[in-house]
Amino acid sequence: MWLMFTVYILYDEQKDRFYVGQTEDLTRRLQRHAQGRSTYTRRGNWKLVFSEVYSTREQALMREKDIKRWKSKKMIKNLIGDRSSAWLEHPPFKRGVEGSNPSGPTNLN
Repeated sequence: MWLMFTVYILYDEQKDRFYVGQTEDLTRRLQRHAQGRSTYTRRGNWKLVFSEVYSTREQALMREKDIKRWKSKKMIKNLIGDRSSAWLEHPPFKRGVEGSNPSGPTNLN
């Protein structure tokens, strides 16, 4: 079985906060966020705004740590790209997985 590991970024516009994580099953991890099973993202209107796929967990962990070390919203927004206004226009998710769109945000209801 071939596994892929994903580094992802969630954003809550109201709080103007990012959450950076990594997982081997992005869909399942997003469901856990939406169900309130993650302390940091339990409250708020989070949406998936970025993801990258790696072939090993070590690579994904290194990338996650690199992004977290930045401690800068500006650097994260630069990583996401100059489509910040485009992803801010989408409604945030609350509960349940709606799907994934690599070119834009994923909203959970």
